[in-house]
Amino acid sequence: MRRSALCFLSLAALAAPLSAQAFEGVVMIKGDSTDANALTNQKWYMKSTQMAITGTVPSTSPMGGGGEMKILIDWSTRKMTMLVPISPEMAGRMGGMGMKGMKRVIDIPESKAGATTGVKPLGTSEMIAGHKCDDYEETGTKTPHQMCLTTELGHFTYPQTGGRGRGGGAPSWVSAIGDNGFPLKVWTPGGKVDFEVTEVKPGHVPGTIWVIPDGYMEMPGMGGSRGGF
Repeated sequence: MRRSALCFLSLAALAAPLSAQAFEGVVMIKGDSTDANALTNQKWYMKSTQMAITGTVPSTSPMGGGGEMKILIDWSTRKMTMLVPISPEMAGRMGGMGMKGMKRVIDIPESKAGATTGVKPLGTSEMIAGHKCDDYEETGTKTPHQMCLTTELGHFTYPQTGGRGRGGGAPSWVSAIGDNGFPLKVWTPGGKVDFEVTEVKPGHVPGTIWVIPDGYMEMPGMGGSRGGF
């Protein structure tokens, strides 16, 4: 398989302290419906220093869309594991009809250097998905995003599909948030919503959500944990 077909995934992870998550439960996320690379039906599971993000891979994916992708994050070890589904046709071409997908383990860097944007408080607050959040505006960019941030949901980590080249990479508002909180909503002044929490379900998250099932093969040519964000 060509390396390019395996590099369509990336994840922008903000540097985060190793303290435990203050929140345990599941957060439902509505992404940008106009972005063909965005995961749909996202669920973010949070517990202590761990996070698991699931979502449906878009039909435009070179790996075969429609399956569930899972991203497992452990801040205590600074490791991220991506479990990427593949289509039955691709599994057959790779000689493994029982294969479910590909696996890649990546080291989470200590920090994200070179951020050129930040946020400024707007002095207003809202209630979104049952949680109070404070309004901020992105600074240092031509088209600033506005966002409502809460400190009640712990670390913020943003998953995405798409390459690092043209059209890839994380949106500017991701690095702009820094340590200011977890966004319940992100939008542009024109009203386009890039990110929105639709429901928050506090409660026990079973540890089985972080168990890697059989049927996932290491992504060839990736060198295990070699790689980056």
